[in-house]
Amino acid sequence: MNVCRNYRRSWTLLISGALPLSVLLRSAFATEETFPTLEVGAHVYTNVTVTTKAKNYIFIHHSTGMENIKVADLPEEIRNELGYIPEMSKKEKASAWAKNKLGDLRIGNVKVADLVQEKWQQQFATAFEKVRTLDSKLCGAFLGGILLIHLLFCYCCLLICQKAGQEPGMLIWLPILQVFPLLRAARMSAGWAFASLLIVPGLIAPIVWCFKIAKARHKSPLIGFLLLLPLVNFFTFLYLAFADKVPVPTVKEDRRTEHLMTLETA
Repeated sequence: MNVCRNYRRSWTLLISGALPLSVLLRSAFATEETFPTLEVGAHVYTNVTVTTKAKNYIFIHHSTGMENIKVADLPEEIRNELGYIPEMSKKEKASAWAKNKLGDLRIGNVKVADLVQEKWQQQFATAFEKVRTLDSKLCGAFLGGILLIHLLFCYCCLLICQKAGQEPGMLIWLPILQVFPLLRAARMSAGWAFASLLIVPGLIAPIVWCFKIAKARHKSPLIGFLLLLPLVNFFTFLYLAFADKVPVPTVKEDRRTEHLMTLETA
């Protein structure tokens, strides 16, 4: 009886001593991450030791106490170091799976991915060549349209000057320089061209020219006013160019005065 009692007491002492020993061994061989500093938001912890890593939080010991921190609040490099790898979304998983499967597919000795890439490069080269050809055609058409508009404008200016009694010469076909024959046709000095470079004269000169050219073409001041209005001025400008020249009335000689002077002389 005493032998059994002594045997049971020995096992009890052995088990009670083994439990603390296992705890000590576990704590001795446990791998705990330590950080000199850990910045979480506006808080900075020093001498940090991570004692517990759960799915959504970690438990740390630091220089001033203990803290429970959410994994989502940790910096990305700390999460990676602690082994919290972010899970891929369903869309990313599907894309990665399709990419891997496509890379594994083969037609003969050629991968399907290589065929798709080669086909895509061919389509891109063909589309780029078409766009470049179309771009050159559009540029040519655009430049041709600008040249046609310029020639039409110069021809209208030529008609206006001629019908105002002034020969414009070759300057009427040159951009910017055509302003001089237009000023001469409106009976304005060439100084207006240089005065238009200033702020106030530059606003007044076009207004004066519109009324002056209407007067030179023997048109009413309403035509000059219409030249100042947007959209309407285009049609008014064409009217000044293609409208017939108004004949200047001539003063008839007084035959009676001539007859009386002849009698008086006789």
